[in-house]
Amino acid sequence: MEEITNCIHIQSNDKLKMSPEGDFFRVWVDFLKPIHDLTKREMDVLALYLKERYILSKTIKDEETLNEVLMSDKIRTKIRKECGIKYRHINVIMSTFRKKGVIRDNKFFLNLIPSFNKDGAGLMIYFDFNDVPKRIKLGYRAHQQKTGDR
Repeated sequence: MEEITNCIHIQSNDKLKMSPEGDFFRVWVDFLKPIHDLTKREMDVLALYLKERYILSKTIKDEETLNEVLMSDKIRTKIRKECGIKYRHINVIMSTFRKKGVIRDNKFFLNLIPSFNKDGAGLMIYFDFNDVPKRIKLGYRAHQQKTGDR
């Protein structure tokens, strides 16, 4: 792939704490809304899970262990209390995440997780105009490779 030179820079304003520990993840999830199509409450929960994943990733380097800890009851309870929702409601939200492809194989879909470097976090959107036009759906490529659809 060629070097990417066209970028859109999204700058934070003074009202947002755009550090990863601050409001960044809520803004991130809001920005990705066309991809995941979650409700406001579901986006709040996802933002807290992504924030928790970021915090845990500072000490847990093994991806498998990180995903196990992130999906544990202890983290679910912490997020549920922080959002102020009932146990039943968080279970419904987690089920919705699975139905919408936000969670697969008991881990969050990697394309929704921001990748950080020393300068900030990035998201690359690549448009392949040589491909046959299709309806883009979350994780469509993975399904396509599995089934061999074209």
